[in-house]
Amino acid sequence: PLTAMLESQDLATVVTVRTEDDEAAVREAVRNGDADVGLVVPAGFGEDVSAGEQADLLVIEDADGRISGAFAAGIAEGFVANIRAGQVAVGTVSVLEGGAVADPAALASEAARRFPRIDLRAAGRTAELRPIDYFAPAMGILFLFFTVLYGAATIQAERRNRTLARLAVAPVSPNAIVAGKLLALLLTGLLVFSVVIVSTSLVYDVAWGDPAAVAILAFTTVLSAIGMTGLIAVVARTEEQVRGVGTAIVFVLAVAGGSFIRGQLPEFFRQMQQATPNGRALVGFTELILAEGGGSLATVAPAVAFTASVGVAGIAFTFLLGRRAFRS
Repeated sequence: PLTAMLESQDLATVVTVRTEDDEAAVREAVRNGDADVGLVVPAGFGEDVSAGEQADLLVIEDADGRISGAFAAGIAEGFVANIRAGQVAVGTVSVLEGGAVADPAALASEAARRFPRIDLRAAGRTAELRPIDYFAPAMGILFLFFTVLYGAATIQAERRNRTLARLAVAPVSPNAIVAGKLLALLLTGLLVFSVVIVSTSLVYDVAWGDPAAVAILAFTTVLSAIGMTGLIAVVARTEEQVRGVGTAIVFVLAVAGGSFIRGQLPEFFRQMQQATPNGRALVGFTELILAEGGGSLATVAPAVAFTASVGVAGIAFTFLLGRRAFRS
């Protein structure tokens, strides 16, 4: 009945219905922007209602999809209200069978006993996302990329000052020197992001979510920043190129990743956000903030996998190309 109502002519102009196999697929569709809102109808829902058993409907909302989420919740509530009205009618008739007229108190008691419970629960957003909850990770990621970029620029500064030439004659391999510089960037990046997390938690009461998930996502986000900015540093020929071109790239990534825009993004921008490591990290952090109970590593698994892949690939290319700095 619920599917028939959603696919009815009355809603055909405002609702496009698609079905998924399970709740995880519904959550993934909402998370990726393939669906504005999800409605999970558990197996045996109709039978539970008919038998008077507990029955649940779950509305899964996107963090920014307040209008679509409220609309879906309204449809589900209307459906539940219609079922309850029918149950009241059926219960009333059954109580009055045999021509006996029950007193109001007995009728209410019997009806309450016969009516199954249908609970409508909302998931996907357990609290309102405050501006600071969004911009704390957004600006933290932006500051992280700039910090790592300007740290990576020292590679070209040392090249200009001939420091690398002196290191090249030392009994240390070029890879070890590059690894040392990248390790310094890693520690610096982790320190910067830790300061952002701790300060916003204490000053603005930002609940970042599960500490283990936050730590792992922060680590892979720093890796992605090192991979991208380190690659810029070894490809560029001068320190000025690193700072100039790198700054432009970081700003483009910030715009594409949604660092400056809070709210439901158009589809084009949502796709760009999913294609950038900073955008994926931002989505992951906001999902942890909004998740019930602070979420878990599973909440941010896609963001962790994407940022880690970008970081590892970028660092690998940095090692391969970093030798050029020692030959020139």
